[in-house]
Amino acid sequence: TILPAEIELAIDLVPRLDKADRKADADELFAKIFDANEAVCRDFSASALHHNNAAWLAAKCSRRLDEALAHAKQAVELLPKNAAYIDTLAEVYFQRGQRDEAIAQMKRCLEIMPDDKYFREQLERFQK
Repeated sequence: TILPAEIELAIDLVPRLDKADRKADADELFAKIFDANEAVCRDFSASALHHNNAAWLAAKCSRRLDEALAHAKQAVELLPKNAAYIDTLAEVYFQRGQRDEAIAQMKRCLEIMPDDKYFREQLERFQK
């Protein structure tokens, strides 16, 4: 109630609800939080952070990936050298089954931050 657009709750619980065969509950929780994030994106359309949050939420919950792609692209367009936002774009591509695009985006992350362990692990994960 206090933070209706807080994404970590859904990122943590939606996959668990899916695994517990409670898809309807998972879908309801995801939709409520994703819709709140989309409302924030409409109100603050120039906020890369909010677009990234909506995209990350959708990617980590494997839902509404077309909308996630639009949000991730918008975040990267607003802040093209932000490796975290490029990572989100890569994750969205990966969740959509667009492996080559995901790999290309992770390589961009590593160009920006060549020593980042997380980005290297992501690239390896996408290449497998």
